Amino acid sequence: TNLFMKYRWLLYLFGINLLTELMALYYGLEFLQYFTKPLLMIIMGWFVLLQPTIGKRIKTLLLFAILFSLGGDVFLLFDQNGGPNFMLGLFSFLLAHLFYIILFLHIKKFQQPPRSWNAWIIAGLLLYVTLLFYLLSPNLGELKIPVVIYALVLSTMLISAMHAFHFTNHTGRWVISGAFLFVISDSLLAINKFYTPFAFAALAIMSTYALAQFLIITGVTKFTGSIDKP
Repeated sequence: TNLFMKYRWLLYLFGINLLTELMALYYGLEFLQYFTKPLLMIIMGWFVLLQPTIGKRIKTLLLFAILFSLGGDVFLLFDQNGGPNFMLGLFSFLLAHLFYIILFLHIKKFQQPPRSWNAWIIAGLLLYVTLLFYLLSPNLGELKIPVVIYALVLSTMLISAMHAFHFTNHTGRWVISGAFLFVISDSLLAINKFYTPFAFAALAIMSTYALAQFLIITGVTKFTGSIDKP
């Protein structure tokens, strides 16, 4: 925890950068976003790298999730109305979620008492994905299969987070809330892109996404500092 606090200046830097990114979105300062958007994940990656108490396996999985999130951010930054960059961004975030899933399943093994799988949580999330897909499907065209695959992986990420952590633990609440916000952010993005554009969509998508990453990464960092030595 002391080491976590030692590097909290990076978390303040993340907050300042996020506010700048949201301001750039609001005022349409596209040139500024080329710096502020990639910097979000670069700062979080730097924060994780500086944490010596996290074991090698957890740190590696977390850094790969951050790296592919960074890739997704950059591809979507250059997305021109559903062109190849959108697909590359989707694939990059898909890989990020897969690394988060592997990470959460790894952490699940350390939980005491162990978490058992809850069929109601799984069924509820699958129902949500099905309803969202039904809403979006008329406008998906050839993206139907990639979007279904992505949605299933995304919901699996949330399911694995909910079964890897205890919500009664404050760091567990951070990670679960972060994973939930990730689903909200991607749902807002999909609704805005494939169903109907809505006011302040970019601000809503970016703020929920950035907060999701912040909560997951800081939550995992605090929680795992003592359980998985190199």
